[in-house]
Amino acid sequence: MSRRRTALRVTLATAALAGAVLAPVSAAFAADAAPASASGHARTEQKLPDGNKAIIYRMSAHSFTAVIVSPRNAELAVLGAKYPVYRHGQWLIKLDARTGKITAQRVKPVPNCQVTKEVGTAAYTITVLKTDLNGPHATFLYGENHKRFTIWLDRKHPVLPKSYGFMAKIVDANTKHPKLVLNFEGGHHRPGTLAFPELPASCHR
Repeated sequence: MSRRRTALRVTLATAALAGAVLAPVSAAFAADAAPASASGHARTEQKLPDGNKAIIYRMSAHSFTAVIVSPRNAELAVLGAKYPVYRHGQWLIKLDARTGKITAQRVKPVPNCQVTKEVGTAAYTITVLKTDLNGPHATFLYGENHKRFTIWLDRKHPVLPKSYGFMAKIVDANTKHPKLVLNFEGGHHRPGTLAFPELPASCHR
């Protein structure tokens, strides 16, 4: 491929920790007593190992609510009987809603199970290669403004329709080393081959 220019950008998306229930502030406020309704109730504060702190409200003899706040007092989550767990980085914060006890457990990092690579493959065209738990995916950014094509190639749709004006297809899509074969010039020009980025060993396809 002539006039090749290469750019690489790797973006990693984290997979959710199995069994961990995160507590969005809006949902938790609806399900458990919010600080606004905790006026007059006894409260204690506890520093957390992730740098945040927990403000624990005693709503009744056997009912507690905890608000997780940042060092700048930004509310991050509300914990209660329905949403007792909050994860921040390598720390899992859990409230015992009957006793008001807060525990912090260090957990293994969540594996990064999505990797994206961009490669300049022709004049004004960038090929986007993505690998995730569902296998390889490919699309293209074209034009000076890098507008994205409306199609993604994947295991179920490995071949680019001819209407796009050039050849592209995923080969070995069901193996550990899939590749994208493409030819922007046609005719007797030999197609090029791009390897998809590999997932970390902690991920399983």
